[in-house]
Amino acid sequence: WSAQPRVRWHRVQKLEAFALLLIIVSVGMVVFGSVSSTPDKNYPLEFLCLPMLLWTAFRFGQRDTATATFLLSWIAIWGTMQGFGPFARQSPNESLLLLQAFLGVSTMLAMSLASAVSERRRLEEALRESEKRFRLIMGHANDAIFFLDLQGVIQWASGRVADIVGQPITELVGRSFLTVLAPAAAALAEARLAAIRQGESVPPLVEFEVLSPDGSLVWVEANITSVLEDGKVIGRLLVARDITERKRVEGELHSALDRLRAVIGNSPIAILALDAQGRVTGWNPAAEHVFGWTEEEVLGRELPYLAPGQEQESETIWERVMRGEELGGVELRRLRKDGSPVDIAVWTTRLVDQHGTVIGSMSLQVDTTEHKRAKEALRMQARVLENMLEGVSLSDENGVLLYTNQAENAMFGYEPGEL
Repeated sequence: WSAQPRVRWHRVQKLEAFALLLIIVSVGMVVFGSVSSTPDKNYPLEFLCLPMLLWTAFRFGQRDTATATFLLSWIAIWGTMQGFGPFARQSPNESLLLLQAFLGVSTMLAMSLASAVSERRRLEEALRESEKRFRLIMGHANDAIFFLDLQGVIQWASGRVADIVGQPITELVGRSFLTVLAPAAAALAEARLAAIRQGESVPPLVEFEVLSPDGSLVWVEANITSVLEDGKVIGRLLVARDITERKRVEGELHSALDRLRAVIGNSPIAILALDAQGRVTGWNPAAEHVFGWTEEEVLGRELPYLAPGQEQESETIWERVMRGEELGGVELRRLRKDGSPVDIAVWTTRLVDQHGTVIGSMSLQVDTTEHKRAKEALRMQARVLENMLEGVSLSDENGVLLYTNQAENAMFGYEPGEL
């Protein structure tokens, strides 16, 4: 009573408790009171007490069983001391000793039973609460959960299943799981089940398509595990998640990557990618053409085209890029694989991941060797024309002068640019 002082009985329990109290008192008076005082002491009236204690243990619990035992013991001791009841003897000590043995056995029996009943009730209540929480969680879980028997028949499904499959749970339970799959996915599932039955190991994570009643396909990712009972497999638990949107994004990403690879692979400009340590991770065919090294020769290595003494210049450029500076049109001279020099114009920027961490750099490198040679040739030609002793002039189709050299200007007495 000190542990549970409050009585939480509903009306029927209160009536039952009152009736039980009256019966215990009545039986106690019959067994241990003057009502049972007869010359013949051979009637086993004391066993009438046991059903009352067992009733209390089954229906109420330990606290109330202890109360009923105390009440019955008080009546028994009073009656025995008065010389009534089946344990009354000439000697009070003998009477109380016999009564004590009887009450001890009865109390142990009743309290043990009450304890077992209380523990069972506690476990049943815990099981109900656990099942209630389980159903609450399953009803609001984002994942769809199936329980299948060994033949693949759906025995139970969570609320999310109806959203993914597009059918009510009541229509799914009792059907084969294969009926909700697309034909290709159903064939793969059958092969998987056959492998499992033969004892083969299969990966627990699998992706497949679910066929909705309207004909649309839903991609799901499922984790399938075996359910054991006493060491034997009794079914499969399948936890599935809708990944249709992820599949769509992955498809678009793959398409974008394919287009990017096509652009890089067919670009006439050398495109190089480096990781955060300056090692080559990308080297397109144009880079092979410009510098002479194949992709297999440079991947995972530092840039191979530096001439002796250019290390400090390259390190300075790398540090500027890693600080976030974007370089555009920087003119450099590097070496080809055969040792010949190559002039390049470089545009480069650093690469960062979704967390803002620098993961490397990418650069466009244009071979300007021929362009520089052509410019130098034009400068030489212009210098030759300017210093010729003969007069030279150029005009368009309308006769408008476009160029005159020094000799032409001197011949006609004009200053440079007047003509």
